[in-house]
Amino acid sequence: MNKTFLIAVAVAVAAFPLVCAGCGKSKAKAPQVTVLCAAGLRDPMTDLIESFEKDHAPATIRIDYAGTGELLGRMKVASAPEYRADVFVAAEESYAQQAQQLGLVDRSETLAYFTPVIVVAKGNPKGIHSLSDLARPGVSVALGESRGPAIGLVTDQILEKAGMMSIRKNAGGSFATVQAVAAQVALANADAGIIWDTTARQGDFPGKLDAIAIPDAPVVRVVICRVKGCPNPELADKFISYATTTEMARVAFRKYGFTVQLGATSSSATTVAK
Repeated sequence: MNKTFLIAVAVAVAAFPLVCAGCGKSKAKAPQVTVLCAAGLRDPMTDLIESFEKDHAPATIRIDYAGTGELLGRMKVASAPEYRADVFVAAEESYAQQAQQLGLVDRSETLAYFTPVIVVAKGNPKGIHSLSDLARPGVSVALGESRGPAIGLVTDQILEKAGMMSIRKNAGGSFATVQAVAAQVALANADAGIIWDTTARQGDFPGKLDAIAIPDAPVVRVVICRVKGCPNPELADKFISYATTTEMARVAFRKYGFTVQLGATSSSATTVAK
């Protein structure tokens, strides 16, 4: 028999126990839900996720924050199952409607509500009190991008209804998230902006901004959806139910000024809740 062959067999036999020793040590990967979430919900979602992971260990939540329009765009190109998220949180219901029409989501629930407001630096140094003041010469305005974050879409609806789209044309800048708009005002890079009423209560903004109500501003519905064909549908359902039916969720959202309506039954993303 070939001597080289015998040596190879001996080495393989000697190594076999070492290979087997590692066989029983491999651990099953902990289940994980991937969430694409509108950036304006960062603080309540952080609290909610911490509680969910504690109650559903070893399951984890991986969350990606961005403008709702950007997140919807990502979902459109993530056709392969391995690249799909499990949950999509839209800061305005028309994005959830689009997702359903495109066959991207198969379950949706109302998560919370918020309202757009004008925001200025604490103390309102420029004396801004209405939409018309945003059109004054010398007033710098920051707005959300029209095709990006939900606040940009809603801002355009407000300005168009008021016949004041000139504010959009003359805006000092358009930004990809509602937090970016708020930051421009807080840092004195802009005199005013339009953000969600809840944004000024989150992150580093408390105490730095004053909110001014916009007459007849729409109440905007936040929608949480399960992604169709997602990798972890059962855990996604558990997270959606946790976010929409538990007292922990109610506390998390109310803490940051959201209006909540928990315990509702499942609904189509095309259903409009006012």
